[in-house]
Amino acid sequence: MLKVVYVHYHMRSGGVTSVILRQIGALRGRVKPLLIIGEPPEVEVNCDYFVVPSLAYDRDRTDKTPPDETAKTLFETACSYFNEKPDIFHIHNPTLGKNRDFISMIKKLDGLGANLFLQIHDFAEDGRPENYRPEPYPENVHYGVINSRDYNYLILSGLKEKGLHLIPNIVEVSIDRPDNLSGKRLVLYPVRAIRRKNIGEAIMLSLFLDSGDYVGITLRPTSEIDMKNYNMWVDYVKGKGLNVEFDLGIKRRFLDVVGDSKMMITTSIKEGFGMSFLEPWMFFRPLAGRLLRDICRDFLDSRVDLGFLYEKFYVSSGEVDIKDLNDKLVECYLKNLTRFGLHTNRLTLESEVKEHLSGGLVDFGILNEDMQRDVIDGILSGKIEKKKIFDLNPKVSNLKYSDKYEKIVINNRSIIKDKYSSERIAELLIGIYRKVLAVQVKHSIDKDRLIKLFNSVDNLSLLLCQ
Repeated sequence: MLKVVYVHYHMRSGGVTSVILRQIGALRGRVKPLLIIGEPPEVEVNCDYFVVPSLAYDRDRTDKTPPDETAKTLFETACSYFNEKPDIFHIHNPTLGKNRDFISMIKKLDGLGANLFLQIHDFAEDGRPENYRPEPYPENVHYGVINSRDYNYLILSGLKEKGLHLIPNIVEVSIDRPDNLSGKRLVLYPVRAIRRKNIGEAIMLSLFLDSGDYVGITLRPTSEIDMKNYNMWVDYVKGKGLNVEFDLGIKRRFLDVVGDSKMMITTSIKEGFGMSFLEPWMFFRPLAGRLLRDICRDFLDSRVDLGFLYEKFYVSSGEVDIKDLNDKLVECYLKNLTRFGLHTNRLTLESEVKEHLSGGLVDFGILNEDMQRDVIDGILSGKIEKKKIFDLNPKVSNLKYSDKYEKIVINNRSIIKDKYSSERIAELLIGIYRKVLAVQVKHSIDKDRLIKLFNSVDNLSLLLCQ
């Protein structure tokens, strides 16, 4: 039986925590696991664990242990627990950038002779310049990613196929049979409302619901800048009397909130794995809203039907101050590149952004909160015709539940249960672990190339700018 150490910053309720716990559960009886984290778990864990405080996020750390000592502690703790060197250190989210010593620690651990598998969920290079550090990522180790986009980006940035592995997340079956949706009014956006989740667009969609229906958002953000914009939207909705409710998941069980819903939406402009495109079907709920094609490519290739989602939500460029938008996008891009340690020609960038905005239509998702609010104000006042917005975005009609969804829900659910089951992902993981032990790799990541791939003009949005 393989002895595997799972390493992460924390065990708080959320995406990566769920992934780790599901992986451990799926491998029960085939792997002897140990979990090492930076703080006591906030959720119930399914194996033995140790806390090493220097693994926590920088904002939560209470110690200054140097990375070489942290690596030594990890290695010795694991060896002591197993009474021998573990087979694999499966380290989650090393490229997030929220612990300044994490990469150095991994390199030190590699130097101690540990067999490493580094599974990436989030990149600092992907719209997180505040987390970015120029230190090179570990070389000559095996990496894993959760979608084909990230796989292709890392191949283009220098990694070799034999040392890079695609490992999707496990999607759990939460409800065994459909419930009666008649009379239900909630259109649920099950999300922590950070800026990149594009809350303004969810509020925009509320204007196109059937009478009596309302959009519900489950969780508030935690960071200061996200909370500022969240509070603005809460006050705005209250002031305008819009059909949107917030904090639905704070005092109630998530499954109870889902039970009140008729369907789900997503308006996010940036995702990692894209669980929000899969989980609704497992609850027997259809999904509408915004499609992220680069993230959903794997799902579409598996024949998951996401045809009711739109790729852009258009407004006429005449409804937006295009010069102000152009200027802000240029400044945002330049500022982000500078924070990543890169530079570009300003005149060339200005030309590219101008061309990007020249089609007469603007995607609502690239606007900042103030601009989004102005457009919604225009619709509410009658200055902007609601029918005109509808005509530009006919797929908003899919926010109205109908019987057409029933067959699609059943088909999508069947595909997802097969492709993303714990049994299938467990087999993938065992295969990856064997390759980590058997296959030596010699490769490295070109971080500058990675930054440019993630930060093209086509991916610009003011919601990713501070």
